[in-house]
Amino acid sequence: AVQRALRMVAEYRGEPLFLLFHTYQVHDYRTDKEAADDLFGGVSSLGGAWDSPVAAYLEGKSPSQIMESKPFLTNRYDAAIRSTDAAFGQLVSGLEKQNRLGESVVLLTSDHGEDLLDHGEIDGTLSWGHTLPTLFDSGLRVPFLLRVPAGSKISMPAGEDRTLLDVAPTLLMASGLPSPPSFEGKPVQLPREGAGAIAAFAPGYDAIAIRVGGRKLIARADYPLCSWGNGREIRPLVPEECFDLRDDPGEAHSRPCSDPVFEPLWAEWESQVQRLFPGSLLIRN
Repeated sequence: AVQRALRMVAEYRGEPLFLLFHTYQVHDYRTDKEAADDLFGGVSSLGGAWDSPVAAYLEGKSPSQIMESKPFLTNRYDAAIRSTDAAFGQLVSGLEKQNRLGESVVLLTSDHGEDLLDHGEIDGTLSWGHTLPTLFDSGLRVPFLLRVPAGSKISMPAGEDRTLLDVAPTLLMASGLPSPPSFEGKPVQLPREGAGAIAAFAPGYDAIAIRVGGRKLIARADYPLCSWGNGREIRPLVPEECFDLRDDPGEAHSRPCSDPVFEPLWAEWESQVQRLFPGSLLIRN
């Protein structure tokens, strides 16, 4: 895939080019022997069927067996990231050899993270994958790495929280183009609105996560849902969870959401719900 992408870049030498390079390796936990050797000294740390999609490895396993497989799943995921990272490095090197890197805007990100069973079972449902409305940071926080040509007006403070809604506006501004008024995101060099609040949604699952600074609120539906991944019924998860991520970055210890320090997050939650469902009646238990 890297070589095909570089051939495409070479074909349009001297012309403006937008390239979307997408990989599914991490999604399927697929890796290669080089990455496994580099990280773990061999493939034995990846469990059985290591060169197949993770679904093949988990097929027929009970929830308890899947929990026992957590080390293998984590290792496979890490190896898949290492493999993808190596491929991205080859892409960047290829752009440099073609004298395109110095004039290119390069952005690396992901559409989601992954729950790797760090929360075990939640009311009988395994916290694994990315098709559940857990909305923990393990599934929400992704890389947002930006490289711009020297002298560019685009800049982003290191460590600042952004949202994927900001990707398109950032690339448009880097290309000298305005963003459509319908865009909710902002170019990375412009401040976000909402007092620094970031909202994340689980479409179809009636769940919202609000993050303001180091505090986070997760509000979920308290009724059964249907998984869009496999059609199975999902038991209701914990309706409300609040975390102070500065002391609890792994979201292992939920704090009472009635604590006054979380009131600004509830206010942002109400604002988001009203925006999505204008005129709706909000009831908080």
